[in-house]
Amino acid sequence: MTDAKKIKSVSNLGQITENLEQVSAFKLQKIRKQTENYKQFMKDFLEIFSSVGFDWEPVNDKWKDLVFVISSDNGFSGNSNQRLFKNIAEKYKNNKEALNIYCLWKKSLDYFLKEWFNVVGYTNLPEEFTEQDFIEIYNYVESSISDKIYSSIKVCFNYFKNTLIRTPVTFNLFPFNKRSLDAFIWNMNIDLNFFSLDSNNLMVWSNLQELKQEMNKQISWYIIYWAVLQNKIWELTLDMLLMKNIKNNANETVRWLVASFNKIRESLLTQEVSRIMTSKMFVES
Repeated sequence: MTDAKKIKSVSNLGQITENLEQVSAFKLQKIRKQTENYKQFMKDFLEIFSSVGFDWEPVNDKWKDLVFVISSDNGFSGNSNQRLFKNIAEKYKNNKEALNIYCLWKKSLDYFLKEWFNVVGYTNLPEEFTEQDFIEIYNYVESSISDKIYSSIKVCFNYFKNTLIRTPVTFNLFPFNKRSLDAFIWNMNIDLNFFSLDSNNLMVWSNLQELKQEMNKQISWYIIYWAVLQNKIWELTLDMLLMKNIKNNANETVRWLVASFNKIRESLLTQEVSRIMTSKMFVES
């Protein structure tokens, strides 16, 4: 391949990755806005939830746990996915029959089937998801708690703290207690305004106990949805940073190729001028 073709080829790569970076940045901005809106909703919900309190769920006398595993199907997220999966697999490697897995996205499904874990559910969410896409998951959580199938229910995902820190995080969905609530509030990084609530303040619920039961049912849904949002932010940020690095490397390569091409061209021109001048001097002499 000639230098000119190399320059054109690498320039095209830089342009493509720049476009992909812009697409990832747009998607990231959109999911961040969605997350901020959801965060405000959760702040209002948790203020009421914390005020009315919650039922201390007794641990069932079952021996099996359920874990919702939220993976990324992004091709560049293999290492983080593997770290998340291995944390779970390592804990249950000598007691696989004590764990059921519910997978969100295909990477987690492929891993846990390959490792011979018992996968009881799988959901492949669309690129632009809404809460309606979680109905099947919510129904499974609700039925599992009401039927007392598991001793514990957890959700595991990669939490995006910043561009340097991405870490596997586990939240308890059942049994849900104050420790679980405090961990969730800390993870969301919100300040709650606590207030007292009595039945006179309720416009829909006839008593606080009914409200408490309904909110206890919903909190696990909201934690799963928040976990998916956080996982998606991490995935899109990784996409954008990788495309940016590839674009920068391509641009740097183009600059190096152009400089090399110009240097060679100048050398050839100098040689040609020298040859012409030598020929002219020979003819004149």
